[in-house]
Amino acid sequence: MPSQTNPSLSSTSICARRHENELLLRGASLGGLGFELVKAFEAPAKIFASSVGTDIESVASCLKHVQKRTGDQLGVLAFAPLLVVGPERHRQHLLAGRGGPDGWQGACNSSKAAKTSISETLCIELEPVGVRVLTAIVGEMPTRIYSHVDSEDGFSPSLPDGSRYKLTENFVQAQGRGQLQLNNEDYRIMAQNLVNDTLRGKRGKTWHGGVAGYASVAT
Repeated sequence: MPSQTNPSLSSTSICARRHENELLLRGASLGGLGFELVKAFEAPAKIFASSVGTDIESVASCLKHVQKRTGDQLGVLAFAPLLVVGPERHRQHLLAGRGGPDGWQGACNSSKAAKTSISETLCIELEPVGVRVLTAIVGEMPTRIYSHVDSEDGFSPSLPDGSRYKLTENFVQAQGRGQLQLNNEDYRIMAQNLVNDTLRGKRGKTWHGGVAGYASVAT
């Protein structure tokens, strides 16, 4: 993961029960933040780790597997019905959000803003049934998002001739290659901080990663 996420921050969510040890961590591909979260939660937790997978079939298959292995209950992350098993239990759901917009990334900004919004909404809606929601605003960290730029199968971040933004092309290209993100926080540090927040029962927003502290004040 040689490059970084952009400084406008992305976000993530974690759901966890205080007294149960079953965790589901999605987006846990080798070498990323999800993988480090798996290692940070560690024993005696029972951890189900998967890649992101957004198609209906993969999500349904994952849900069925977790239900079978846990008896329809989960401790950390995803699948609200498995978290909501009675008001006497205390779980936590951690979601990712975004701290602020970044130029030339409108689609990404919009999707992250939507995730933050649903996470904050779930914080209100799930609290009455004993589920705490923590929105993690994640700053700069290593990422493979730029690895396909300028590769044979990727693309080159250039602007078409005649573009009104041609004067900004050098900036756009540097941003597209991840060259403007200079404050990476180590995945292991970020993962441990998120796990600590989760197990302490923190709710609302938490800010971790490069420049996250500055963004928390600015926004």
